Amino acid sequence: MSVTFKHNILTRVKAELSLFFIETFELKELREDVEDLCKLLKKSLFFYTPEQGGRLICKLYKGKNEVNKIENFNRNRKNLECPLEELLTRLNNEPPLKDISNTSIPLNSIIIASGISLDQPQLSQSVIEGVACGKYTQNKLTFICAGPLLEVPEELNRYATILKYDLPTAEEILEALYMEMSKLKDGMDAKAQKKGEKAPEDRWFLDESKLREISEQLIGMTILEAKNTFKLSVVSFPGDTDLHRVMPLVKEQKMEIIRKSHSCSIVPDEDLPYREDLGGFDRLIDFVKVRASAFTPEAVKQHIDPPRGIILFGLPGTGKSMAARTIGRLLNLPVIMMDINSIFNSYIGVSETRMKQELARVDALDGCVLILNEADKVFPTEHSDTEDGGVAKRVFGVLLNWLQEHKSKTVTIATMNNAEGIPPEFLRAGRFDAIFFSGLPTAKERQEILQAHFRKRNSRVILNDEDWIEILAKTEHFVGSELEMIVIDSRYISFTNRGTSVPTKEEILQVISQRKPLYEFQKAKMDKLLEGYSEKALPTGY
Repeated sequence: MSVTFKHNILTRVKAELSLFFIETFELKELREDVEDLCKLLKKSLFFYTPEQGGRLICKLYKGKNEVNKIENFNRNRKNLECPLEELLTRLNNEPPLKDISNTSIPLNSIIIASGISLDQPQLSQSVIEGVACGKYTQNKLTFICAGPLLEVPEELNRYATILKYDLPTAEEILEALYMEMSKLKDGMDAKAQKKGEKAPEDRWFLDESKLREISEQLIGMTILEAKNTFKLSVVSFPGDTDLHRVMPLVKEQKMEIIRKSHSCSIVPDEDLPYREDLGGFDRLIDFVKVRASAFTPEAVKQHIDPPRGIILFGLPGTGKSMAARTIGRLLNLPVIMMDINSIFNSYIGVSETRMKQELARVDALDGCVLILNEADKVFPTEHSDTEDGGVAKRVFGVLLNWLQEHKSKTVTIATMNNAEGIPPEFLRAGRFDAIFFSGLPTAKERQEILQAHFRKRNSRVILNDEDWIEILAKTEHFVGSELEMIVIDSRYISFTNRGTSVPTKEEILQVISQRKPLYEFQKAKMDKLLEGYSEKALPTGY
């Protein structure tokens, strides 16, 4: 339990606040910590789960383990078959006794309910009756709803205390790994003794420095995930303490968290462009190179703030997504793409929960580049409340809060075409490090883009300075994707005409003459976009 969380819940329980929603993936650890709290405050502790129609189990009685009273309570059918509605009715209507009976929850108790939902009117109303009418307070009852992705019904917001039980720190993971290593060793010793063999040497058990390094890499996992990953490394590399072999396995297990996602996907390493594959963007790349130093051990030692991210405006086809993936390569971090559309492809009321879930997965990596392509799709409109019941506004609120508060080393790249209508709170300092825009490429940048696409296809075009001047003069308003099509089409022509994939200047110019850039069809619209970019952002090139 973090010091902050311990202080928050202790003071609030002492102040007789009676309704809590605690968001956590660490239910076992939360239960253990609340058990310690009950012992300190001399309270009884009960667990409620909806399994088999509802089960109410007594864990502690007045901070003690009075075995007979607890066993009698836990054997009673009324507690083993207890629907949630019935439990809430009992809390409101049954006058608690000072002593525990076979059915009654005594005064001065804490109930932790996991895996439940209070969004049904009769359930939330029953809780309101207990809290607002002072019944819980009068009987010194504390009701805690706990789970990984909690939805607090709107009508309960005013009565509830909402806390977050954070994922474990490196020190907490280290302590868990020590215990796990000790259990593994005891198991191996017992197995050897049973066979009449000599106990294995301790040489494969990691020393503190190596175990601490692994613990640092496991940040973002739950205690269970961390222990399972550690055990997997022991089984995969028996007798091996080489961290260079263990660390890739840790990284792979973290990636597995993302693979379970419906809205996030991992960009394979082979799809991350190298700097030379990206024409232009010199200013942006120089900016990223400076920020990359924040991930060095020396920077961490000196508490240099990790970068938060970049907003990247740009005309369609200017290479925003490619630039974002290149940043992942430069920072040597895994790259995650979030499909914002899929966040909204769920039932009303679930979208914000899904956004929380996906961001929690990203946080678990504790170091990645998160690409939000077409991020403006998450912005609420002035008609959101009537069009979607406020879903877009709530999802946007979840994202805003995460951008401001997340502690993971996540670098967020938000790309979008339109600079108009962006909520000012999205651009607020502290959520992103800088705002850039990619407009029409300069002549130098167009040459770099064309050369990069020819090089990517192993076409060594032979063009002198005069050839380039002529080609660049005729591609003035072409963007990156249009320049790529010139390369592709000119190779078709050269291959058809001469059986080679290396086009001549004339063949390149032939393709250019047959194409018109989008800018020339939508000049007024494009100029307005460019004007909007220049008011809010720096150009990606010099």
